[in-house]
Amino acid sequence: MGLGSSLMQSFFMRCSDQEKLDILYKLDEDPSYQGPGTDQVETWTQLNITEPECRIPNSILRCAKLKVLNISNNEFVEKDLILTIFSLEALEDLDMSNCNITFIPPEIGMPQKLRKLNLSGNQLPAIPLPLCDLVALEELDLRNNNITAITPEVERLCKLTKIDISRNPLEEFPLTILNNKNLESLNLDGASITTVPLQLEQLTNLSELNLSNNTLGGFPLSLFVLETLEVLDLSNNNIAYVPPEISQLKNLKELNLSLNWLEEFPMAVCELVTLETLDLSTTNITTVPSQITELKNLKKLSLALSKLTEFPMSVCEMVTLETLDLSGINITTVPPQITQLTNLKELNLSDNHLEEFIISLCELVTLETIDLKNNRISKVPQQIEQLQKLKIIELDKNELTRLPSQVRQLSSLSKFSLSGNNLEQPPQEVAERGIEAIKRYFDDLVKTEETSSFRLQVQVIGESCAGKTSLVKTLTSGSPFLTRQADRTHVMEQIPWSPKEDVFLNINDFGGHDVYKVAHNFFITKEAVTLIVFNLQNISLNYQAAVGSWIDSVYSRAPDSAILLVGTHADCLSSEEVDKVKRELSNALSSHLGDMASSFRARFEELEKKSQDKESLKLEYKEKMLRIESLIQTPPRVDELLFVISSKNRHGVAELEEVLVRKSREKKYILPESWLQQVEHIETAKRSKQDPFLTLKFLVNMTGLKASQMQGGEDAQRIEDVLSFLHATGAVLWFRDKPLLKTFIFHRQDVFIDILKAILRHDIGSILVYDSDPFKQKFTLEIFESAKRDVLRRGIISRTMLECLWRRFNFGKQGLDAMLELLEKFEICYVVNGVDEDKYHFPWLLDEDLPEGVSSSWPAVPSRDESQITTELHFPITCPTGLYEMAAVHLHGHLGQFKATRTDWKHGFYAKLDNQSQICLKREVPGASSNGVIRLSIRGNDPIQVKKYSLRIFQDLLSLTEKECPGSPRDEFLVCPHCVHEESIPPTLFDIPVTLLSVPSDSPVPYHPCPEEEPRFMASADFYYPVTAGKMTELHYTSLEKHLVQVVDDVRGSPQEVLGRLVKADVITEKEKEKTSSLVLGEEDRLVGFLRRKNDSAFYIFCGALHDSGHVGTVQLLRLPDMAVMLSEDNFKELLQRLHSKDVITQSDIDAVMREPTKPSRVSALVKKLRDGKNSPEAGRAFGQFRDALYDETTRLKGLY
Repeated sequence: MGLGSSLMQSFFMRCSDQEKLDILYKLDEDPSYQGPGTDQVETWTQLNITEPECRIPNSILRCAKLKVLNISNNEFVEKDLILTIFSLEALEDLDMSNCNITFIPPEIGMPQKLRKLNLSGNQLPAIPLPLCDLVALEELDLRNNNITAITPEVERLCKLTKIDISRNPLEEFPLTILNNKNLESLNLDGASITTVPLQLEQLTNLSELNLSNNTLGGFPLSLFVLETLEVLDLSNNNIAYVPPEISQLKNLKELNLSLNWLEEFPMAVCELVTLETLDLSTTNITTVPSQITELKNLKKLSLALSKLTEFPMSVCEMVTLETLDLSGINITTVPPQITQLTNLKELNLSDNHLEEFIISLCELVTLETIDLKNNRISKVPQQIEQLQKLKIIELDKNELTRLPSQVRQLSSLSKFSLSGNNLEQPPQEVAERGIEAIKRYFDDLVKTEETSSFRLQVQVIGESCAGKTSLVKTLTSGSPFLTRQADRTHVMEQIPWSPKEDVFLNINDFGGHDVYKVAHNFFITKEAVTLIVFNLQNISLNYQAAVGSWIDSVYSRAPDSAILLVGTHADCLSSEEVDKVKRELSNALSSHLGDMASSFRARFEELEKKSQDKESLKLEYKEKMLRIESLIQTPPRVDELLFVISSKNRHGVAELEEVLVRKSREKKYILPESWLQQVEHIETAKRSKQDPFLTLKFLVNMTGLKASQMQGGEDAQRIEDVLSFLHATGAVLWFRDKPLLKTFIFHRQDVFIDILKAILRHDIGSILVYDSDPFKQKFTLEIFESAKRDVLRRGIISRTMLECLWRRFNFGKQGLDAMLELLEKFEICYVVNGVDEDKYHFPWLLDEDLPEGVSSSWPAVPSRDESQITTELHFPITCPTGLYEMAAVHLHGHLGQFKATRTDWKHGFYAKLDNQSQICLKREVPGASSNGVIRLSIRGNDPIQVKKYSLRIFQDLLSLTEKECPGSPRDEFLVCPHCVHEESIPPTLFDIPVTLLSVPSDSPVPYHPCPEEEPRFMASADFYYPVTAGKMTELHYTSLEKHLVQVVDDVRGSPQEVLGRLVKADVITEKEKEKTSSLVLGEEDRLVGFLRRKNDSAFYIFCGALHDSGHVGTVQLLRLPDMAVMLSEDNFKELLQRLHSKDVITQSDIDAVMREPTKPSRVSALVKKLRDGKNSPEAGRAFGQFRDALYDETTRLKGLY
């Protein structure tokens, strides 16, 4: 073999899993393919195919020597693929976890060399019998399935040493497993077990036993004979007492008794001298006995969240301890004796009331991790440098303002967590970049002079013509200044101002027009001060528009932001009039904040009541209550002082300046001189107003570095540290997580605002004039007029049009690309790739109502064949400004390859999600609702896919809302599908939509009454049925009986989803389920027999189970008789005549049907005529004609009303 061939062979023996997959896919397409690597396929011993959307290639059968195969998290594991996988005879280790497997075919052959098998996270209802033939199997993982019992055949797995059947609804200890004498590890975590049998003593080799998260009423006595036991987990049970006999477990090394009802420290545990790990956290233990020191081998001890109130002194004598967790026990001090723990590596004292980082901790030189978060620590001692082995420090949520420079000497430190402090040295923004940034900061601080800097962002907002720009100019220039109408602010002006030598304010003056309100959303933060400016002459009549709505908007975006109220035009009022206005404003403000607080409290009480009424949703309501509670505790931070000013004579301006300077000094930054030099370079460039943006290359040149020094080294990181700090404090815009944007520094935010000005302006039509440059150079007249219409009516701007609008900036291609990516980053627009050029869609500019063509693609009511799930966000009064537009951009990413199908209008958009599913997002038109509503609807023929889309996209919408509007109270609802189909107004709304959409396929669906007062229907996320009582009707029995073959086939295809739900909904028993699961040819009527004995509601619950498992067509056929019964006598006769005209039934059939005495019996007779005496294709055609005729008739009748 030549050197080249040898190298090629060596490469493919170690090629990646993706490369192997590519080869197998090519072999699927062309079995004769002989490209590179194909000659090695039969030699592969290991393969991982774990991406959710990766198809398993059929040519995997060529991998004859494959020993290790991992196909976990795969969505395409069907019956044929299971047969293929298990025919790989050389397999020794197989992982098929999280593949939605519901059964293993009984005819399957088993690889006899298989030693490890992982089938966890699937939907198996029992241990598949073929698995019991795996005589070489040593480890079996079946956790998190739907297994209710262990088959006796499992004892044939004579070599089994480890089995995990945790998180299965067993409900009782599986006695059959006790026959596997070689078992060393048994995991029954979360299996609903209440007792442990005495026969457990048969497992004489058991070394690991996990019985956590069950409902054991006491410590299982049968455990005491398990002398080989080394690991025992009994956490989260109902154990209140540990018997002395536990001391018999002489080999026990790990014991977990956390989350139990222990009132006292179990003294007998102190006799377990081999113990290395002891967890007694979240118990009611109040003291620790001195006898604990007898545990001479104990390395890990947790007493977290116990009822201890002080540091247990006896623990200080346990010199073998390596890990100690005393978090959440409300201790206030740590004794100096802790220094005796000379082997301690991990110490957790978080969530206590410690006020200092005691110096004694710095003597624990073996420490590698220390967690002190959520205390009251204000200082870190310099002696921390002694902890040279320290890798992790967590000091989040303390009261730190400074760190000692000695932290840079901690050479092993990899994580230093400091969020939730108010650091000046280093600045909080630097600290949150991590330990390396902190070290570089202190290095620079030591090398150069320390300087103090006071910086503050000031946002100036308010109604149009309120006097904002005049105020800002008067404030910053030191002289009176009045703005002309022609000089009104478009979007935003940025003015840097330094009223004192060491005080720097960055003032953003925003335009007041509605479309410009988008801009202030990007700059209002908790660190900024917001001035709400209003005209004193108008405030008496217009408080909500001039002040109240702006307070709501700021609070929605940044609940912690400080707000100052500034009234202008004081020179136009007498002093008496000013005093009157101040009183009226004070009263209106008090009423506004009081109403807000009352609304929050009422919402909290409503949620509290719901949580009590709906026990099953208690946790979900608790989460919502915590959110409302946080809003109650942090009302808007509106300053009590009302500033009354006049830009005409500077009245009151000095007082405002004094307050702004004082607030600036509250935000102190201690910076190295070298940092200030770089900041000065940027500030100089900002003042010169020459460049629209800076580049990293510019900063490199200014600092005298060479390009080679910027390739990810320390100097490059130092520049990034400065830029991250400036971005966090609002001085520049810089995005290090975007490769293109990272190379640009937007030091002039006014330029970013100017590019918005060119687009988001109320008079944009006035500048789109063809005869002016550069439009005439770039467009023909016809194309220009079309592009102009796109801008004005549809909010669509082509790249060429943007080049024209931004011509004066002279960005160049790369700069233009960066600006466009910046707009996408801020979710101002989304891009649609075109053949000739890209087009950018700006929902903020849309002015069109619903286009005519949308109604044909998205009718107001879904068809009978479609499922629709509608979720809603409800806000008090109106939606937060700009939230809908951001959502319209943000959700564009969900459209995948169907982005081109999208149609937008002012208050909504429509698009396809795939060939069968559609999406429609709408904002409730102002005036049409008493509150703001954003409505998300997903529609399609596949209910399973519709539910998946609804959950994923609605959760994304919720995440965006929480990120952008954390201070905006909201409610989330799922709209009753019955109301959607019947156009009921107002519709019934169901709480907690995410929970309703997350119900597993085999769990009982939480149906809700519609309407709630006098329910006539029961509805879930996308299925509804009428409320009925009594035994199953003859009509429903007939419907089931006549579609028996199809029904049974569907059940066989999804046994766990359908039958599992019926069991959990108390429709059938577990025994009836077992009999139904094992139906053989000729026994199909057994299922109908079980259901016939049930209440009539069982028919609908069964239909719902079929529907939610994907068998929509069958459900539609089963429910056709219900629709027919609703027809009037005349309409029913018309239906029969139509079927006769289609040769589906004869006149004799019609006569026989009409002789029946009641409508239900007539429909039953018709169903029998459609089925009896026909083969399957003929019956299918007959019922198809019946369905079409019925749909047409009901649609026609609906149109008459």
